[in-house]
Amino acid sequence: MKTIISSVNDLTHHAIKRADDRVLANQSIRNLVTRRLLLSIFVFCICFSLTTHRAFAYDATTHAEPDLSCAGDRYGSALNCTAGEFTVDPVFSASEDTVPFCVAGESFEFLIDLRLYGTNTDRYDVGFFVGQDGNNPWEVTGTNNCSVAIFPETPYPWGDLDANRNDCGDYYGYGDSVTRIDKIKVNCTGDASGYLQVPYVVTYWQNTTSTCTDEWTVSSPSKSKCNSGISTVSGDVKVMSGAYVDVTKVTTPSGDSEIFELGATGPTGSTVISRVGTVYTPADIDLATNSTAAYVADGQTARFFINALATDQTLTITETDPAPSWESEVSISCSDVAGLGSPTVTTNDTTRTITATLNTTDLAQACTLTNTKRPKITLRKVLNGRTVSADQFTVSATSNATLYGTTSASTSGTLPETVETTFYSAPYLSGTTAPTITITDALSAGTSQLSDYESRLTCTNAYAGGTTGLPSDALQTSYSFDPVPGDDITCTFTNSPKVQLSKIFDPTPVGIGQPSALTFTLTNPGSATARSAGLTFSDTLPAGVVIADPANVVNNCGGTPTITATPGSSSFTVGGTGVAAAAGTSSCTISVDVLSETAGAYINGSTNISAYASAIRNDVTDQTLTVVQPSLDKEFSTTTIVERETSTLTFTLTNGTGDPAQAGINFTDTLPTNVFVAVSPNIATSCSPGTGIITAAAGGSTIAVSGASMNDGQGSCTISVDVTSAVPGGPYNNTSANISGEYHIVNAVTTSGLTVLAMPEITVLKQSNNNTGSFSFSGTNGVGSFSLDTNAANPQTSATFEATTVTTATDISETLPSADWLLVSADCTDGSNTFGTLTGTTLTIPAAYVAYNAEIFCTFINRYLAADLAIAKAVNNVIPRAGQNVIFTLTVTNNGPDSTDGVSVSDLLPTGFSYVSDDGGGNYVSTTGVWTIGTLANGASATLNITATVNDRDVATVDSDYTNNADVSGNRYDYDSSNNSDSAYVNPPSPLLSITKSADKSSVDPGEVISYSVRVTNTGTGAATTVVVDDDMSPYTAWSLDAFGSGVPFALTQLATGTPADSGVALGTATYYDETDTAITPVSDGDGAGSGYDGRVKRFELTLPGTMVLDGQFRLEYKVKVK
Repeated sequence: MKTIISSVNDLTHHAIKRADDRVLANQSIRNLVTRRLLLSIFVFCICFSLTTHRAFAYDATTHAEPDLSCAGDRYGSALNCTAGEFTVDPVFSASEDTVPFCVAGESFEFLIDLRLYGTNTDRYDVGFFVGQDGNNPWEVTGTNNCSVAIFPETPYPWGDLDANRNDCGDYYGYGDSVTRIDKIKVNCTGDASGYLQVPYVVTYWQNTTSTCTDEWTVSSPSKSKCNSGISTVSGDVKVMSGAYVDVTKVTTPSGDSEIFELGATGPTGSTVISRVGTVYTPADIDLATNSTAAYVADGQTARFFINALATDQTLTITETDPAPSWESEVSISCSDVAGLGSPTVTTNDTTRTITATLNTTDLAQACTLTNTKRPKITLRKVLNGRTVSADQFTVSATSNATLYGTTSASTSGTLPETVETTFYSAPYLSGTTAPTITITDALSAGTSQLSDYESRLTCTNAYAGGTTGLPSDALQTSYSFDPVPGDDITCTFTNSPKVQLSKIFDPTPVGIGQPSALTFTLTNPGSATARSAGLTFSDTLPAGVVIADPANVVNNCGGTPTITATPGSSSFTVGGTGVAAAAGTSSCTISVDVLSETAGAYINGSTNISAYASAIRNDVTDQTLTVVQPSLDKEFSTTTIVERETSTLTFTLTNGTGDPAQAGINFTDTLPTNVFVAVSPNIATSCSPGTGIITAAAGGSTIAVSGASMNDGQGSCTISVDVTSAVPGGPYNNTSANISGEYHIVNAVTTSGLTVLAMPEITVLKQSNNNTGSFSFSGTNGVGSFSLDTNAANPQTSATFEATTVTTATDISETLPSADWLLVSADCTDGSNTFGTLTGTTLTIPAAYVAYNAEIFCTFINRYLAADLAIAKAVNNVIPRAGQNVIFTLTVTNNGPDSTDGVSVSDLLPTGFSYVSDDGGGNYVSTTGVWTIGTLANGASATLNITATVNDRDVATVDSDYTNNADVSGNRYDYDSSNNSDSAYVNPPSPLLSITKSADKSSVDPGEVISYSVRVTNTGTGAATTVVVDDDMSPYTAWSLDAFGSGVPFALTQLATGTPADSGVALGTATYYDETDTAITPVSDGDGAGSGYDGRVKRFELTLPGTMVLDGQFRLEYKVKVK
């Protein structure tokens, strides 16, 4: 690089010195310097390995015209070029895209980069001549040709200095430029080493007298006005004269693009270059050695040049073994190239070698090297993901023919992973067995199964004329085929973890009729590629499970599937184009709601999945949809209540396993007999709020629940209703049989009984002794204030009181109505025990006895302060005769229990007696009959004797007149009045008269006389005195005054049968009375009754004087006339 920059600086320095007054020139020089500097740097950067000869770019380009006359011939004599007014620096190269070797004796085209500088004045009509045949162009030969060039008139330092006199370029003095001249034709002639030697001459004029117009007319004005020399072709592309061997590549099958390497080696010191097409290796002779290489494909020819010498040189060409893709043994054929001699050539098919002996006479040989291509198999494994991280795969091949290369490849790295191996098979050649290759994909490590992957095989053949019918995206893990030569088969086993299909019920358990989302999860594992569609499957639901209504299908996987989910049906299908799956690791879900109306465990497993795509791995495990229904139990919160109190009847809904949501729960409970919904039911529930209707009418006998529900996660809930009973007893059992109308619930009721207790009942009984009265009571613990009146009943029973609490000592207090009363005793009994403590007038029932269901009867016995006065009366003679004295004895006794004062006896003698005397000492008053005793102590007694005369029955007309009654009394209550009186009866003898009356006619006519007969008998114990017959008359009769004689109205007949026969009485005088019961004296024809009759007499009283004896009997007769 330092040499290049120095050269450019020198050029710049010369250009600036010469062109101070020439602006255009200066600009041109600056442009030139800049271009050369940049080009030099560019060439250095990219072409250093090709050449180091060029240090600058050319300023102008011109073309040589071949096959023209040379400079010496045009001048007419050889030029000596002694003036040499230019400094000439020619650099010959082969023309662009031209070989660095030319075949000896053949024409070749060159170019030259011609630097001209050093002239101190302007030069005109500059020309350039090159000998085409190796001849010197300044000489006169007459037979040789030259390639001739003239120069342009621009750019500087070229110009038109002769003022447009011709078209040949002129050159400014002090100019310095490089001009490229191409299309220079020369014959290939080398020196002793084979390098080309090119003689040249530059001609010019020093004035404007030249007549140059083109390459045909340019010339030198004198022998000396020129510069000449001989130069080797050593520029950008050096050129040597050489011999060659062409090797044409032929492949079976033809048209293969395989590049084959051919190596060529010559003797030490020789120069060997290859050419394939327009490419030379090496590109510069300076880089060439005695060996080179060429790379050719079918139909291409590699030409191997070696510098041509007069002596023999051996060029050995060997093909690098193309195995394993090609058979090592080749077929070589060689032939001479017409006109270029007949080199000696040997070939070896096995070693793929061509040996040619070449010289300047035997210059060329043409060979064909034919290769037979082995079938090429590339076995590739593409792993898009792993199901298990340890999973590894191996693809391998086997054959009945020889296989070359590694026939298996295994995965081992990270994802996504592609491994492959390429091997070759011995080709099918005539006379051999056709090869069959079997390729296999296998899981070589890990715990998965190959079936866990979607294994797709695609085989392609790059050779259009080879094996066909290969699988494409086929679902297979093994394949066999028969390859043919030229096959370039790539078989790719692509393993993608199958999209893993799983499913789950969520939630589970669920309640009867409650939806559960059956969710299908498609998991694309690892770094598996995305799937835009194609994932289809169908799930047959277990018997008893159906699609819910609504189905609520949710597709989170995308795609445009056809999803069939008919409410009430038992299958779910993802069909059509299926769903998609994102690249792994990813998962997506498709869900549908299902339900069952029957409790149970429903297993939905892998066998329920069908029609699933090949890209799906059925990873479904048995999923159980547990459909549970709550169980119902009930109990009385208080199993024992007091009548009319309440107990909470609680229905407990216990959820099934997992506590899912429940709904639509119905049941009815018919309460046991005697149990009813309370007046205030106090309905309450802890079940899902806002759901369910609870019907429990106050006083009703049923509790109905409709539409109850339970929240998800609610293990149990309760519904409670207060119930009551007014009927003691029980237990009133509420059993499972009381439940009806169950829906969405299991009747798991255990019997719960309600026992109804009666509060202790306290009944107060009142018994009053010695008297009756009204007694006031009050009490505690529910015993209120009340009164008991023994006047109505004795004992008297109170209303029953219900105690307000149990096991509470209860007091009952009595208020005495007066000081005359005494509480004698008070106690209680429950039928088994007698209890109670009496303090004063308060009876205390011990708490222990105030128990449920107790029936307590408490009796208060009161005694009225009293003295039972008893009187006893006796008479010393109970059958006295009238006129006799009798003694009445009165004894008064106080039977207690109390003393009493104011004791007196009332004993007034009846008319049957006449008072005589007493021994009461003045305490008895006979006129009043009162015996005053005064105070009589308990148990004391007093006696009084009264002497009296028995009166005749005329005085004592009735028996009671002979009964002497005595009554005792005192100021204290006498509870026994039965003994307060006594009497003594005296029974003097007395008559007992019986009377019968009869008539002599049963029917009469007016005017007739009726005769009446009255019979009187003394049936008593004594005689009767003052016997009077009293008889009433009919108002339709008239009294007969003269019935038994004038003025004799009566007839008396003695009828006694005893002794004496006389009854003891006689007729007396009668007294008559009229209808006004006024005494009258009957008169004849009284009241017009006719003679001897008095119609006014309506009654008569007839007194019969005498004493009618015991058993005495008489008949009294009288008559009346019917009016």
